[in-house]
Amino acid sequence: MTRDPDAIPVVYLDTSVYGRPFDDLAIGANRRESKAVQAILESIGAGTTRLVSSFAIQEECARATPAVRDLEAAVRGHAAVQIAPTPAVTTLTGRLVAEAGLKPAESQHIACAALAGAQVFLSCNPKRLRKQAAIEAVLGHPFAMQSPTDFVRLALKRA
Repeated sequence: MTRDPDAIPVVYLDTSVYGRPFDDLAIGANRRESKAVQAILESIGAGTTRLVSSFAIQEECARATPAVRDLEAAVRGHAAVQIAPTPAVTTLTGRLVAEAGLKPAESQHIACAALAGAQVFLSCNPKRLRKQAAIEAVLGHPFAMQSPTDFVRLALKRA
């Protein structure tokens, strides 16, 4: 049985997702989220989830620990889309900073994800996830944002 390509979720992983497997797993929330990240990475590798990535992820992960850099580099090879810095990214980043009150770096990730057509923006940062309504107001359309744990529960378990 083949899966309908339109039913395959398209995700953008922010930098916190790449770092979660290397956080203190003695903390229950980190452990649960790390397991969810592993399930997402396996789904990307299997082709049952499509990844969009960006120059912003590469730049941030390049400044992270070697383990995070290595993980991002390995996963990047599975990206269906890789967003480069463009005037459209710069313009949308500026609007998100000015109109949604986001920081420039997080605005850049949101802009890349939105312009790449990501259906779900995944983040381990609850403060970022709580800004969904402000982001949607700037974009002018729904923009799903979830934690890795919620994504696994809501999207991958249904697949």
